[in-house]
Amino acid sequence: MPSVTHVASDLFIPSGNISTESYIKELLPIYENHDKRIYPLISLEDYAKAHDMLVHFNDLFKTKGAESREYKDYLEVVCNLEGNLNFAFMLLSRSEEERDKIVFQRHNHLVKVIEDIKAGQNLPLGYFIRKEAKSRKIPSVTVTSTDHHDIAFEPLRDQLAPYVDELVDGKKEWKKGFEKLLKPDYRKIYFRE
Repeated sequence: MPSVTHVASDLFIPSGNISTESYIKELLPIYENHDKRIYPLISLEDYAKAHDMLVHFNDLFKTKGAESREYKDYLEVVCNLEGNLNFAFMLLSRSEEERDKIVFQRHNHLVKVIEDIKAGQNLPLGYFIRKEAKSRKIPSVTVTSTDHHDIAFEPLRDQLAPYVDELVDGKKEWKKGFEKLLKPDYRKIYFRE
């Protein structure tokens, strides 16, 4: 790749007949850790504590009002919950429809993505192209039709920035990707020089 000056890549690229074993080994922990971080196992204790906190939070709102010092202080506590307790509180404070979407639909989609990775299918091989380009100090960009909030993209989103995930007339926005890549200050931004 010595004569390559810029790289634009899709995120999901067919592997053809190359071995995908090393890619699977690297991708699987990224997606599995994302699953554990986003969808932790929540104990009944976590739910009970989160429920009590939610009841107290709602009581403060009703009795003291949103502008009261007590409510604002407790809001700060709630906003800084960590791990399983944060997830339990978030679930309890949502409608049943939102909980279903968060837990079942998105989690099932993530499970399917992980199964595909284990099977060597639908691999985000563009991630490795970007990684290699970056290691060689070659400016690169990912242009994809997969939204950055999609569960198949989310675990890699930070490593793939900057990226272009907009569609124009249902097609990937390659033009915008090339424009971004060829900006004079792109190298500075990309490599934080």
